[in-house]
Amino acid sequence: MRSNAGAAQKQGTSELKFRRPSSTSLWVLQQERDQQKDDAKGSSFMESMSAHADLSTPAGTGGTRLIARVREEEGSFKAELTIFLKKEGFKEDKEMRIRGPKRKDKRYAALDVLLLKKAANAAAPKTSSYSDGSREYMGARARQRELLGKDWTEADCVKMEKEEKLKLDIFYKDVEDLSSTAAPVVEIKVEKVFKPVGPDWAKPGPITTTPWKGNWLVHERQEMSTGKHYPAIWFDTKTGVYYIRSSTTRTGFVTTTPPNKPDIHPVIFKGGSASVMSTAAPTRKDDFQVILQDLPKTGRLLKSPLVFLDMPAAFCGLFDGLRSSGAAAEFCARNFHKHLLPRLSARHTAWEDFELCDVLKETVEALDQALLASQCLFEGCSVAVMLQIGKLVAAASVGGTRVVMKRRGKPAKVVVEPHVPSDPDEARRVEQYGGNIADGEVGSNFRAVGEDEKEEELLRIRYGAHCFAVMGMSPEDVKGVKDIKEIRKIYRRKSLQIHPDKVPEHLKELASIAFGKLDAACEAVEYMLGTNNEATRTLVGLLHRFDQTNGIMNQQEATGILGVSNAAAGESVVNSSTRTIHKLLSTSVQDEVRRDVERGEQILKEAVEGLKRTWEVPPPSRRRIGCTRGLGLRDLKKPGPAVRCLPDFAEVVEIKPGDDFCIGMLSDGVSLTLEEVGVAMEKQWGRPKATSLEICRQTRGKGGQQPSVSATCMYYEHSEPEAEVKPPKRVKTDGTQVKVKHILLRHKDIKVHDPDIRPGKLASKRNLAEAESTLLDVIEELMKQDCSNFPQVCRRISECTTADNPITTAGDIGWLTKGAGPADDPILSAAFSLKVGAVSDITPSPRGLHILLRVG
Repeated sequence: MRSNAGAAQKQGTSELKFRRPSSTSLWVLQQERDQQKDDAKGSSFMESMSAHADLSTPAGTGGTRLIARVREEEGSFKAELTIFLKKEGFKEDKEMRIRGPKRKDKRYAALDVLLLKKAANAAAPKTSSYSDGSREYMGARARQRELLGKDWTEADCVKMEKEEKLKLDIFYKDVEDLSSTAAPVVEIKVEKVFKPVGPDWAKPGPITTTPWKGNWLVHERQEMSTGKHYPAIWFDTKTGVYYIRSSTTRTGFVTTTPPNKPDIHPVIFKGGSASVMSTAAPTRKDDFQVILQDLPKTGRLLKSPLVFLDMPAAFCGLFDGLRSSGAAAEFCARNFHKHLLPRLSARHTAWEDFELCDVLKETVEALDQALLASQCLFEGCSVAVMLQIGKLVAAASVGGTRVVMKRRGKPAKVVVEPHVPSDPDEARRVEQYGGNIADGEVGSNFRAVGEDEKEEELLRIRYGAHCFAVMGMSPEDVKGVKDIKEIRKIYRRKSLQIHPDKVPEHLKELASIAFGKLDAACEAVEYMLGTNNEATRTLVGLLHRFDQTNGIMNQQEATGILGVSNAAAGESVVNSSTRTIHKLLSTSVQDEVRRDVERGEQILKEAVEGLKRTWEVPPPSRRRIGCTRGLGLRDLKKPGPAVRCLPDFAEVVEIKPGDDFCIGMLSDGVSLTLEEVGVAMEKQWGRPKATSLEICRQTRGKGGQQPSVSATCMYYEHSEPEAEVKPPKRVKTDGTQVKVKHILLRHKDIKVHDPDIRPGKLASKRNLAEAESTLLDVIEELMKQDCSNFPQVCRRISECTTADNPITTAGDIGWLTKGAGPADDPILSAAFSLKVGAVSDITPSPRGLHILLRVG
């Protein structure tokens, strides 16, 4: 600092520049300023500057340090004077701040700064060179009280500049004119306080680490594994820069892009679902649906803030139970949000198309792992999900569910196909990992029955889970092999039986596949017996015993494989057996051998896990499934992934003006053709609940023994300003009111007392499904006559007293005002989403089920 001052004197200039680093404290800054002043002008300059009420008093032998500034806060300005009080026994001085009133102009706040500084200087002791700062503080405090009721004008600023022979400059340039010939120019430093994007920012707690000392705000996130909240983004209010933890060191900080400032897109979303129980088990619920129409609100309630998402944001999920059970579907429906919301909350920037697909994929896979770790691990379900953020919509499916999309006036199309055994690629993977397909269903270790012995042998070889099963060799057969040449004899005998030239024409394709598999299995068995006989016997024993379990490892089967009954002892058995079968591996080992050894390792691990399981497992009669992918189903994923959890995605759709469309997620029980689904969507356009009911009803109308049927439909519309509707005479409205009529139908699940029920209407005995079916018929009846028959239908069906009004006002519930009721009032939401003359979807409320008709 001395060299800079000396250079300035040599060049004959009187200008010095003070650059303050962002991390420099006020104490260090003042020392640097004092040192530069002493070097440039000497102690005589300090006396002359005090006469002009400078903003910074030098730290002399015992002088009081003063720092003055102008602070900018929310569009206003305040004078701030910092006085450093000296205390005996303390190494550092104590900072005391005095702030002036809020001013609209920087010059007025600068005027407050000068008066506060003059009051502090005037109160300083005149007879002693030492001051502890207390008198200066009291003098500035007295002037502060005087300023509270004072309003400045531009004339006051001009007058002060003439009296003090100085100029007020509202821009801080870190430059102070120390010329002896010119009047000193007082530079005012304006500290701008930046504001972060979005709400929920808070000051860091006492134990929260920050990048460095300063004024910080933090934004918290939820830990996905523990559910605990932690600071994720740091915001420097002085610089307006955002920081996050370094992904490499996890202790340092790096700058990051500013959070997304949420946009509210003019998009209307409507979602609804329906399901019908299986005809074989009408009381068992196998399918579950989840519709979250306001994700930020859900995240706020569950302490996973989603304040950086574009609006609207919604999620829909259809969970279709497999193996004639809804346990896995219910588990997924109840826990999906626990994996989705933290992942959405963990991102603060805008979402791209591929990122929507990535977050759905990660969520589905995480949910699958949670299901496999639960007591429902042997149950399973198919899943179809939809995620909307702003104007982007992504959809995905795993298992037997399919996703259909339809634009108004155009034919429907399947955007995500179900994963079924008829797909050649899916069937190839199932067979590669030991699964099998028969009669359109997937299972493990299934023994198909053919029309004759030859066909049964071909099926046994094709669906053999490992090379010993393909060769038809049991552990006793392997143990009895004295010479490796005996394996070749077994191969020749079996190859003659299944050779494509020796079978009927309709079996030639099956024989060709089986013959190639037999040839590879023979080479693998020869290699293993020639490499290590003991290891081969251990491996074939594991594989054969697992085949007898039909793929499900419970406590009893695990005890039989390991020979122990507790998990601690099982670990040692697993380690020993693993080392033994690993002797069969080498750098040149065949793929069939490596696959079987890895299968043996997985069986050992499953056996240890099986020792801990005490719950029931699905009986063999319902272990087969009609899809090749799904959640859960541990017996089909271990030891090899015959069934896997990998979603397929539809192309991400951007909602544009005039591009209204419907997305339907259908369970595997929906047997309608694509054209029939499209007709149902077009018929009930804009009514997702009615559309879902229509699809389920038409499926059930086909008759026969049917599984459970479920459908979830979502309608998307780019909203446009509605043409102004001329209200009736003597009614004043500014667009915040709508007039509606309604039809009310109660069901037995409604328990609240309703004083507005029509006289003579007793407690309803109909269930919810029957009430929904009745109202679906009502919608069809109204649409046939363009709602001209609404008064007559209302009087016949509705159970509200408004049905007894005069015929022209039957069902009239008057004008509804936006915001007059609860924010989540379904009647208000449905009414304000309608255009004049339109009929609403089936709308539930605490009173029952409603159909609304907007008339004004």
